[in-house]
Amino acid sequence: MALSSLQLPVKNLVGMDVDIITGSFEDWQPETEKGIDLVFAATAWKWVDPEVRYIKAWQVLRSGGHLAFWNADHVFPDGGDPFFREIQAVYYEIGEGNSVDNNEWPRPGELHEQRDEIEKSGLFEVVHV
Repeated sequence: MALSSLQLPVKNLVGMDVDIITGSFEDWQPETEKGIDLVFAATAWKWVDPEVRYIKAWQVLRSGGHLAFWNADHVFPDGGDPFFREIQAVYYEIGEGNSVDNNEWPRPGELHEQRDEIEKSGLFEVVHV
C-alpha cells in the first residue's frame, strides 16, 4: 500500500502490489487497521499536521512495521554556493520558505532532528535518525 499526495510515475510501479491513494494523509481513511508494513514520506512529512502524523502512522502499521521519512532542507555552509541563499526570496514568495530576514540559515550539522518529537509520541519503540 502506498499513499501519495503527489502524482507518481505509475509506470515505475508496474508489477508491484501497490495502491496509490491521492489525497492528504490527515484526511485518509485506511481500509485496514494494523496491516501496513511501511509508512514512508519523502520531503512531505514536515507538512503533515503534527497532531495527526505519528498517531495515524502508528494506527495503521502492523506489529513490526516501520515509519520512515526524510526532509530535504537546505544547509548553508560558510563559503557555499550563494545561489541557495539568493533563491530563498523566491521560496518565500511562493509560500515555501521563510523570509530572508527570518531565515535560520542552518549550517551543516545544525538541521532540526525529530528524535525528541518521535520519542515524545510514545508510539515507537526504536528510533533511528
